[in-house]
Amino acid sequence: MQEVYEFLKNCGTYYLATVEGDQPRVRPFGAFSFMISPSFPA
Repeated sequence: MQEVYEFLKNCGTYYLATVEGDQPRVRPFGAFSFMISPSFPA
């Protein structure tokens, strides 16, 4: 999980592709954060 976090942090802007009905949507993102639960092994 730490490796994924570091990768996304270093990317800067990245894009999330989704579908709404039958139309594709691609949204830019520039911030990534997540919380690791104390019960989740790091």
